[in-house]
Amino acid sequence: MDRPRAQRTAKLALDPGDELIHRFAGGGPRAGRTTADALAAVAAIAADARAVVLAVAQPGRRDDLAALIAAAARPVTIECEAAGLDAALVRRLADAGVVGLRIVHGGMRERVFEAVMRAPGAWRAAAAGLAAALAGPLPVELVVPVLAWNRDDVVPLIDWVLALPGQVARVALAVPRAADVPVDARRHLLDHPAVAALAAEAFARLQAARVGFGFDGSDAPWPCAAGDRLDRFATVWHDALRRAASEPDRALTPIAACARCALAGTCRGVEPAYLGAFGDAGLAPVPEARAAAWRLRPTRGGGEVEYAQISPFTNVAAGAGRALIRINGHCQMACAFCFVDRGVGDLPAATVLATIERLATTQRDHVVFSGGEPTLHPELPRFIAHARACGFATVEIQTNGVRASDRAYAAALVAAGLTKATVSLHSMDPATSDAITRMPGAFPRTVAGLHHLAALGVDAQLAHVISKDNYQALPAFTTAMLDEFAGAGRRLSVCFAIAQRISDLVPRWVLPTFTEIRPYVRAALDACDARGVGYGGLIGQGGYPPCVLSGDLRYHRGVLDKVYASTDADAQFAKAPQCARCDFDRACLGVRRDYLAQHGDAELVPFRIARATDSDSGAGSDSDSGSGMESASP
Repeated sequence: MDRPRAQRTAKLALDPGDELIHRFAGGGPRAGRTTADALAAVAAIAADARAVVLAVAQPGRRDDLAALIAAAARPVTIECEAAGLDAALVRRLADAGVVGLRIVHGGMRERVFEAVMRAPGAWRAAAAGLAAALAGPLPVELVVPVLAWNRDDVVPLIDWVLALPGQVARVALAVPRAADVPVDARRHLLDHPAVAALAAEAFARLQAARVGFGFDGSDAPWPCAAGDRLDRFATVWHDALRRAASEPDRALTPIAACARCALAGTCRGVEPAYLGAFGDAGLAPVPEARAAAWRLRPTRGGGEVEYAQISPFTNVAAGAGRALIRINGHCQMACAFCFVDRGVGDLPAATVLATIERLATTQRDHVVFSGGEPTLHPELPRFIAHARACGFATVEIQTNGVRASDRAYAAALVAAGLTKATVSLHSMDPATSDAITRMPGAFPRTVAGLHHLAALGVDAQLAHVISKDNYQALPAFTTAMLDEFAGAGRRLSVCFAIAQRISDLVPRWVLPTFTEIRPYVRAALDACDARGVGYGGLIGQGGYPPCVLSGDLRYHRGVLDKVYASTDADAQFAKAPQCARCDFDRACLGVRRDYLAQHGDAELVPFRIARATDSDSGAGSDSDSGSGMESASP
């Protein structure tokens, strides 16, 4: 079980006692904090936070809101109800520095809405306010409390919001905790199997619309309640377990099904208040096969993940620049080693276009569009064309290749200006590949996509992530991959990258150690050398330090000038004391801090360059020598 994360977003209720998702239980507008009290509270919570949520039912009624936003000195999101919002107010909030709105809305029908929100006569104003917010300049997250009252309203509400002008950034379902609800109001709650069924239908709508989705931070269905309804979107129990770990004092109790559940070692059980309201009906043990298939993939999508959406990279050796724009988080696949939050929807087109222009003021060598899966973004051809118009020499996508299996789509990307494509393929065995990606039938489409892109003249690179699932098959994979894609007249390179804990979405069980993969990596690189196919990924953020391959210069000489570091590389990577004695020190970023914390630094052995001649050669570099290295003395 991972350690709980430090708080990243702090929330302050400016109307204490009026929690919007609990309004149904008898809440309602109450006296707000005084300005002095609110300013002191904002300063206190912002000190240890990266972002702040100010919860205020009616933001237009607080004359001091601009002062509170300024006092936070952090990105501020306003959580509010929709009634009272209009275009002018939304604009004022944006001008005051607000970065987004979280709007709590109770239902589609007037009677249902007013019961959930305890707001008689406010239905029409709320509908108008929500529409005004969606048409405004701020990203909007719609938060829908899920109750017995509005179970038939949730999906129609989502459909209505998707049809409105503008675009909702994310929809979160809020599941009130039974323990937080007065006993006499628990009859309005919905049991978790019903919540899971409703969430599956809602998430399907949102996924098809390329809108972010997930559960609000209140709660989510118990793992044993979801069945397989939510597996296609990712697991929900990862969130539940993380939440429980961050709340060790929360009362949870095992039930009979826990004794036969694969999660018994990590899940502490079910909330007693829930059991008091619903019993254990519909709660079934999770079998090991399903728990393994879930791959610990979370459905979160709330911006709580430690990876950059936009990453400028510097070249450690100086020279050509490179930048990456992650234009979405969602993907058709669910690889266990992926560090991206699949609940994140498409980045707004205006944001991407402005980012391209900003990056072009610093370098115009290379821009990469990544995800998630960038080909799911409907504006990708436009982004590619804009990058070329801004002067970028290389415009690349990082993709699973599935959509490029449609040759017409691949041709449209090339026509827009695409010059390079990195296509992920993690096994040449169809069954193994589909098992890793969790997308049945994807393998032949990925293979076809790579062929189409290469045939259309794009520089094709195959990306292979080395994980616990596939490292022993690496030599066989390489041979089969070269037979399929390499040959006369074909431009192909391979990026071998080791699975890494780039964010806390990556479970440690999927990460191999440097030592166990070494012989398999060497065999794969030797096979590429024999066929004259170049490779990379061995140094820098996607790889592992040169000393892992005994400092063999054949594998590294040609890429020493292609080591890129993100602006936060120092926070992610560290070096052992012995690294200072290594001739690779200046070109090597070191090892991810999480890896050192788990495995120590005994695998890191410094090397000195003993000899290197220009007469030696190898496909993996510009001018390789034999090993050319010798171990430095301790």
